[in-house]
Amino acid sequence: MELLKVFGVSIFSFSLVACGGGSGDSVTGDTGVDSSSQQPAYQGSTDYAALNLEQCSSYKLALFGDSGLLGLANNFSAENIIPENNSGNETIAGRFGGSLTTSSSFATDNTGWMQADFDQYQEQEGLEVNGAFKIEQDAYRNYYEYHMLISFFELSISYADVTDITTNGTFEIDRMNPESYVESDTLNILISDNISGVQVAAEDLVINSYEGNQFDISGTIMVSEFGKVDLYNVGGVYTDDGYSFSGGEVIASGGDSKCRYTYVSDSQVTVEIDADNDDVYEDSSVETWY
Repeated sequence: MELLKVFGVSIFSFSLVACGGGSGDSVTGDTGVDSSSQQPAYQGSTDYAALNLEQCSSYKLALFGDSGLLGLANNFSAENIIPENNSGNETIAGRFGGSLTTSSSFATDNTGWMQADFDQYQEQEGLEVNGAFKIEQDAYRNYYEYHMLISFFELSISYADVTDITTNGTFEIDRMNPESYVESDTLNILISDNISGVQVAAEDLVINSYEGNQFDISGTIMVSEFGKVDLYNVGGVYTDDGYSFSGGEVIASGGDSKCRYTYVSDSQVTVEIDADNDDVYEDSSVETWY
């Protein structure tokens, strides 16, 4: 279940490359990779999972901490990552081989697109990146109010025989509706571990953030080994840093079983399992958030 932790890390790490931008020659007559192009499909079980306490702990790692989805949403997009008036292309050689090519085209209102293509790119010896991601920004008021779609195309990271992960899919960020919420993130992502064969997919996973550090979470995560769970919160839940929450409960629901997460302290969370979905939690453990 370590792949669940990689779920958030891989998206966040790859996307940070966009901060560098491109500053070369002007790009015209091109729009990069078509974000609606056919992408690999999830091949695992789509049945609801029969959960146990150990799996509940694994989902905890997928949701919270410095590698969790909540932390990803909190840290990644509070401020726009695309510099204003950013158009051009640039090819950068990796310190240990390969190349990274960035290309972008933005209008004066800062709408447009940016793409990063990796070809056996190694900035760290032995750590190789291949594939591409594209950022499309179709609405922009300022660094804090914008709408963008980040698409991943066979974006892979590999290191020796230890790590070989490929990411496909989209991550949508909406900060254009401050009257309704501060931010809404929607993930439709497929992460594939090419060593173990395990896949993790997010399907319409939505994290809405509000004033006062409140958030809602809803949607589905599927793990090829044991199926899918629906995520949702009960009552108001709040986070200061995306690594933990306080207030209500977060639920991961399988077919006839579900996990419940509740606040103990800033360092600990109660993880519980309801094995037959009768709202009686038969087993529990107090664990660190991550």
